Amino acid sequence: SRGPSIGARGPGTRPLFALAAGGEDIETVNFPADFGLLVGEEGRGVPEGLDVRPVGIRHSSDVESLNAAVALGIALYRINQRRNTLRDPA
Repeated sequence: SRGPSIGARGPGTRPLFALAAGGEDIETVNFPADFGLLVGEEGRGVPEGLDVRPVGIRHSSDVESLNAAVALGIALYRINQRRNTLRDPA
């Protein structure tokens, strides 16, 4: 059986961010301790109507776009790296 739809989330749930071309630079976002990170379908992105904050990964203009799985890996790495830097500055 299937679980609840992400669109059926109630109030007070963790904030959602979505990887999106043209979203706010992921390097400048202060992610809360508990959040959700969505990766949409390649080409289509995340479904419209979701209450998400779009975040993006800067890349060379020579690159058209990033593969969804690669983008997720980069995003998780950068978020973790920033958290570790903020927690234990060198």
